[in-house]
Amino acid sequence: MGGAAGEAPEPGSRQPAPGRAPGPPGQPGRPVRSVRPVRVEAWLASGRLKATWEGTLLEGPGWWAVAAVWSRGPVAAGPLTFSPGDRLLEVYFAGRWYNVFRVAGPGAGASGGGLAAPPRPPGRPAGAGGAVPYRLKGYYLNLSTPARLVREGGEGGGPARLVYVDGVLDAVVLPGG
Repeated sequence: MGGAAGEAPEPGSRQPAPGRAPGPPGQPGRPVRSVRPVRVEAWLASGRLKATWEGTLLEGPGWWAVAAVWSRGPVAAGPLTFSPGDRLLEVYFAGRWYNVFRVAGPGAGASGGGLAAPPRPPGRPAGAGGAVPYRLKGYYLNLSTPARLVREGGEGGGPARLVYVDGVLDAVVLPGG
C-alpha cells in the first residue's frame, strides 16, 4: 500500500506531496505558502470594524490558518472565555460561510489535545522560561462571510490582511462536549 514513509502514494490517491495541499481529483496538489505577518480584520455588516489582531498566516488552496495569541483582556463567549496568553489556531475559508478558532490556554498538565510551548533552550534551567503546557479550552465557531486575503502592494508582497464580515452568530464546543 502506498503512502508510507519513503513510498509514493498509490495512483489516484489524494495524498499530497510534502509541503503541498491536496488539489482537485486527478491533479497534483498546490503548494502551501507561509505569509508573515498577517492582520485579521473582523467587520460588521454595518461597515464598522469590530476587531483586528495580528498573527502568522499559512495559506493553502481555498483556506488560511492563522496562529495568534490573545492579547486583550478576558472576553466570555458563552461558556468559553478568551484570556490573555491563550493560543488561537484560526481557520478561514474562501468559499465557506464560517470560520473556526481552536482555543488553548496555559494550564497545569496539558490534556484534551493540548499544545505545548517550544522546548526550553539547551542549558536553560527548568522554571526559567521553559515549556508551558497548554490545554484545549474549546472551539469557537463563527458564522461569517467567506474570508478574503488582501495583499498590500499586490501578489508580490507587502503586508497581508485577512478580511471577513462577522455574522454575529457563534457556537462554542467545549472539550467535554
